[in-house]
Amino acid sequence: MMIMAAMLILVLAIVAATEKTASARASDALFSMAGRSVLSEYDRALQKEYGLFAVRAFDPEIEKKIRFYVDQTYGKMKFFRLDKVEADTTGCCLQDTEVFKKEVKDCVKYESARGLVKKLTGVEGSGNPVSSGTGIIGSDGASRDFVLRNSAVINELPSKGMTGGRGIIDKIKETGPDGGNVFRAGTDRYMINQYIMRHFKNAQDSGSGGDTFFNYEAEYILEGKMSDEDNRRAFLRQLKILRNGINILYIESRPDMLAEVTALAASMTPGPEAALTEVALIELWALAEAENDVEILMHGGKVPIAKTPATWATDLKAAVDGKAGYIDTHSPTGLTYQGYLQAFLFFEGEEVKLARMMDLIQINLKGSYDRDFLIKECCTGFKLRAKVNGRTYIYAHRY
Repeated sequence: MMIMAAMLILVLAIVAATEKTASARASDALFSMAGRSVLSEYDRALQKEYGLFAVRAFDPEIEKKIRFYVDQTYGKMKFFRLDKVEADTTGCCLQDTEVFKKEVKDCVKYESARGLVKKLTGVEGSGNPVSSGTGIIGSDGASRDFVLRNSAVINELPSKGMTGGRGIIDKIKETGPDGGNVFRAGTDRYMINQYIMRHFKNAQDSGSGGDTFFNYEAEYILEGKMSDEDNRRAFLRQLKILRNGINILYIESRPDMLAEVTALAASMTPGPEAALTEVALIELWALAEAENDVEILMHGGKVPIAKTPATWATDLKAAVDGKAGYIDTHSPTGLTYQGYLQAFLFFEGEEVKLARMMDLIQINLKGSYDRDFLIKECCTGFKLRAKVNGRTYIYAHRY
């Protein structure tokens, strides 16, 4: 009897240990599967239009979903006792710029691997008018200049309270020596810019022709104005400022052009005033060339960063008389409109740039799919803490 009792106790102990081990492994598998099931409920419109994976849910909703999946499997089994489920999305909100940047980079890497992203530097712009934006937000309705007026929508934008404000020259100075890496593949800025050029429209690329509110989306990312036309004009103004500065440096580096300026200044204002006239003439000539540069870009041509005699278009006398007109140099090298867009995007502050990208995603999805869509309600993962049969399990689920 003593031997039988001892054997029975041993068998019961083995059975209890086996049940505990089996329960732990089953629970581990169950919560892993339940977590992946929650992530499978990602926002389809966000993924379809922008290639980003995120589930729209708060902590209590995730906990409710986990309990649902668990109950469907082990809800009626007595040996399984679910004591607690806690979800935490801290650090996974898509509106967090670091989280958003990671998702954007992952999207670009995936698209690049599939050969969907092409290098845009030097690619001719289509020049075709982009499709008009529509949706619930509304516009002025008078022309293709769509204006965002809905104060509720504006106040919910991720970039609300952020200001760019600085001109392109100041941005270039702040960037410093790294400015030479504008188109270097593999850098964070390069991948973010590739995402912008791929997924957002601009004045010379209507993208996939999808239904968006703004036509000039890349220009919005740079300027942040609530009017399509204001964004276009503001970008062209900054582009003209940049080209004007570069053209001044080119004139000052050319002795023959300086001699032409000196001769004209002497004939216009003989004496000491000629020096001031020279400065004004250089500025006037460079500005006329910059205006012509912008026209070339708007017509789908290329403008090199550094000019050569073959790519310099305007004449000093014609610039002074205001008769320079439009001259296409037909340069085979240089940057297109989209190339300059990428350069400007490189020098834009990362936080502002990412926030305005989120603005466009939120505006467009509100207008086309769900008027209640908010990017701050989207999360790219969550931490899960569950307690089963007195034992705690911790998981981290992410896309």
